Amino acid sequence: ELGLKEDVAASYSKIFLSLLLCGIGAYSAVFTSVEKSKDKLQLAVIAFFVVLCMVMAYDRVILNGASFRLHIDDSDKIYIWCNVNWRNSTYDIAYASGSRISEVETYEVPLGEAFFEDGKLDVEWYRGSMVKLRKEIKAMHGKKTT
Repeated sequence: ELGLKEDVAASYSKIFLSLLLCGIGAYSAVFTSVEKSKDKLQLAVIAFFVVLCMVMAYDRVILNGASFRLHIDDSDKIYIWCNVNWRNSTYDIAYASGSRISEVETYEVPLGEAFFEDGKLDVEWYRGSMVKLRKEIKAMHGKKTT
């Protein structure tokens, strides 16, 4: 709806690695009480930690710990980190350009304004807020290109 294209390959890769990690963990849990399959257990535990290291490296090196990665155009990516700031009662959406990853800007969504008193999300207000966020992201990308 907002005209921002998510990098689905990055998201699906992270999901696949996490599912692989869960599968190896479940497989090794089956063999924890069986003495005859001690070699299989050792192999599964080693595989588990190898995949865990791969997931952590992928998240840290390729995704920079970001929740999402968006494509603005073919040459630039935008990294987005999401966090709930309990102290200020806001939902913080931090974003940075892939070429200037150290220059992080934060967009705050006040939780008191985003929800009605009955706890339901004010969809119209939230949509307007996300349109404003999209404009800020595009403006940041425009600053980079000029």
